[in-house]
Amino acid sequence: MAGTPYEPKLFEESKTYHQRHIQLKPDDPEPYYWIGVIDWTLAFRANAEMRKAYNEKNVSKQAKQVRDTEPLPAAIRADYIAQFGPMIDEGIADLQRAITIRPDYDDAMAYLNLLYRRKADTV
Repeated sequence: MAGTPYEPKLFEESKTYHQRHIQLKPDDPEPYYWIGVIDWTLAFRANAEMRKAYNEKNVSKQAKQVRDTEPLPAAIRADYIAQFGPMIDEGIADLQRAITIRPDYDDAMAYLNLLYRRKADTV
């Protein structure tokens, strides 16, 4: 799934194959799940990189460092929403679809929880 080394373009390419799978077999929950996983991976990684860049720019003693458990600072939240808001919403919708098709899909429920956490960083 293009994980190592991390290459976002390969994740996007992988997502297109899952979208094609959906066109062929719309009642299969697996491609919906994998699109949600890909969307979470991209949004999570970007969130971490944005936090790191923000903290590196604000190293002085007077600037507050933002931790992973804290909301995104307003200064970078707008960029995160613009770049990843639609992707997060897409991932949530696809994981919900996977759970609708297979109500006991525990892995999809776990990633839905993780995407809701990414969604929380947009508000």
